[in-house]
Amino acid sequence: MGALDWGQIDEVRLYLVMNLIEGAKPLDLRSGERTARLARWRQSAEIVRAAHEAGVIHRDLKPANFLQAPSGAVSLTDFGLAKVVGETEDVDVRATITRTGAGFGTAPYMPPEQLEDSRHADERADVYALGCMLFQALIGQLPYPGASPSEVISGQMKVRAGLGPPPIPRYFDATVPRALSEVCARAITLDPEKRLRSVAELLAGTNTLSA
Repeated sequence: MGALDWGQIDEVRLYLVMNLIEGAKPLDLRSGERTARLARWRQSAEIVRAAHEAGVIHRDLKPANFLQAPSGAVSLTDFGLAKVVGETEDVDVRATITRTGAGFGTAPYMPPEQLEDSRHADERADVYALGCMLFQALIGQLPYPGASPSEVISGQMKVRAGLGPPPIPRYFDATVPRALSEVCARAITLDPEKRLRSVAELLAGTNTLSA
């Protein structure tokens, strides 16, 4: 999805004009055969890879922010929390102009480092979010579900403290291919230093794997 126009209304309000997709719905990662769900996920991940190559980190990736057209084409929307690599971020202004405010994203798709301080979130935060979406496409649920940031953080803290196993798709559904399950688990590793480093690496890891 390309930007048609953009600008600034006043000191805090910005605008972005994008093309209208008739009949579009939020990305569906739950219905259909697993191969179809994975194909939709791959379309989404390819868009994020292109954004990263252009120097843009989205920081609020989730199915609701991808639009799926009746033709099946997928587009990425809602760049309200996007960050240009290397930019200096004004936290007060960012909290003012974004819908999510201090949350700085959508908790179940956010890694610990973004929940703690979104200013330092890099490309690996988007890798984590795409890993959560891949987890959904594989087994139909999120790795760390929760209605509030505190619930998500609590689940993550238990794993980080060794009080529970990390979520691995194959543990929930033994029909998930082992290699695909391992790639997904590496994408949602809570330690960013151990996580897959880029969307390109995540895509490469799933490129030849069947559902």
